[in-house]
Amino acid sequence: MKAQSYFFLFLLFIHPLTLSADKEDNKSLLKELDRVIKHKIEYQSQKEKSINSLKAQLLQANKNEEKYDLCGSLFIAYLHYQADSALHYINKKAEIAPMLNRPNLECEIFINRAEVMGVMGMYVDALNQLKQVDPQKLDKALLEYYYRTYRACYGWIADYTTYKAEKLKYVQLTDLYRDSIMLTMDPGIDRDIAWAEKCIVNRQEDSAIMLLEDALKVSTDERQKGYIYYTLAEAYQVKNNQEKEICYLTLTAITDLKSSVKEYASLQKLAQLMYQLGDIDRAYKYLSCSMEDAVSCNARLRFIEVTQFFPIIDKAYKVKEQKERIISRHCSSASAYCLYSFWRPYSTYTVG
Repeated sequence: MKAQSYFFLFLLFIHPLTLSADKEDNKSLLKELDRVIKHKIEYQSQKEKSINSLKAQLLQANKNEEKYDLCGSLFIAYLHYQADSALHYINKKAEIAPMLNRPNLECEIFINRAEVMGVMGMYVDALNQLKQVDPQKLDKALLEYYYRTYRACYGWIADYTTYKAEKLKYVQLTDLYRDSIMLTMDPGIDRDIAWAEKCIVNRQEDSAIMLLEDALKVSTDERQKGYIYYTLAEAYQVKNNQEKEICYLTLTAITDLKSSVKEYASLQKLAQLMYQLGDIDRAYKYLSCSMEDAVSCNARLRFIEVTQFFPIIDKAYKVKEQKERIISRHCSSASAYCLYSFWRPYSTYTVG
């Protein structure tokens, strides 16, 4: 019994130390995020150089297969960066595909188009594109892509829907297609991420965290790490561990911005947490960055997410600025009075 008491006291002692360490780590991470936002244009310039290189290769390409593959690479490069341009290169793929005599390409293009329409918030159009595809005709890789796109579309619709019964329907469809994805996936990190998402939905967040931490140890792909970080943030949100949620949202945002991804959810979620903690400057800066990127990418859902919360933060930011101006004026007046009080007797003494 005494041993149990000591162990309980040890936990009470160690818990505040852990929270303190998490807060210190988060301070460093948030400073790094601030630096990345400040240099966002530089990361986007690197992205543009990569895109321009692909465009130059496309201009020089002679074979239709090479042109098709390069249009595919440009579609991927633009997908979460500038959705309109991604759609343009899907249409280019559609022009080239009939010359290649590969029937499965038509299905690939339908799924491509659905994916980018989902990013743009055109959910009905996206689902109509997917309905054109017969899953029985797809190979394993394309079938997984088909399920992933359906799962993403229904997930976006669930986020967008406010009516409870409708929302539940789309959440269930999202879960259904997640299960389908896992049936087609080979064992590996991507499957572990999907399984962790399922664990979180089923309130098994500790199991999700174990899966994701193991995946993080072996992942070498930065975009994949971004998905792991974001899913960890969701797990810690369910656990009501705000410090860990902030940590992993910050890591996700850093990864997104360094990769010049403009269709994201991490930074606006982080902005709301900063607002709750009273860090109005960061909340305003993060939400402004999110809005700018959502508009640039033409990511409708992300823009709606930002605009729902922006008026609250904008008002708080303006109130804070006004208070700072009042304090500054009072300080200036006080300084002037102190200087006058000091100088007046001295000048009187000098004249006398």
